[in-house]
Amino acid sequence: MFVVGFEEPLLPAQRYQPFLFSEGLLSENPELLESALRPRRLLEKLGTTKLRTGWIPLCLPRLPRENRNLQKCIDIDDSQDWWVGWRVKKHLAEMHSEHLKRITLLKKGAEMSVGTIYCRVRQGKSRSEIRTDGLAGCLRTPRGGSSKQIVFTAGNGEIRMRWMTPREYARLQGCPNYPIHVGRNEALWGFGDAVCVPVISWIAENVLSQLFPAAATHTCQLQQSACD
Repeated sequence: MFVVGFEEPLLPAQRYQPFLFSEGLLSENPELLESALRPRRLLEKLGTTKLRTGWIPLCLPRLPRENRNLQKCIDIDDSQDWWVGWRVKKHLAEMHSEHLKRITLLKKGAEMSVGTIYCRVRQGKSRSEIRTDGLAGCLRTPRGGSSKQIVFTAGNGEIRMRWMTPREYARLQGCPNYPIHVGRNEALWGFGDAVCVPVISWIAENVLSQLFPAAATHTCQLQQSACD
């Protein structure tokens, strides 16, 4: 979740003053502001959060189409550091029956499928959980086994697994050509602690840009006052 705060003089008052609301108005009329960007559950929470400055829901365009093509970010050639057989079998043995069933079906497919795996502790046992919806799991810093994301491919009677690489992290964070001149773990720390570049670009273009004209006018007014 991203929260953008700004000083009142930057508010484009003529456009947004009708939308300046208190916690009570928000909690009583969430349907007026509900959208994919501000789902009802979030509005309900905002409505019960007392903020002296109030909340200002700027008018925003629809979000870009969701990208569920993980395969474009993952290298599947033979030169990758794929694990040896016993390590693959270990993670397969740690899967819940439903996850094992899904990856077994993918293994039988004629086309190569790409997904990710996270190791979780469930009821005191280590579990390898697969994700096959075209999205990567959360990119985290490399501390502990559960924080490292595993890539797998399945198809044509074969299952392969390995750790996700820093370059793949960079692609998923929206900076595919970012120069990497540090070790693997340091790079994973950097990308795991970073924010997704396209997300910040979208916020800059559609949120911050709305405040720029007001900011420019405010600056001119201050300069004029100083001259006077």
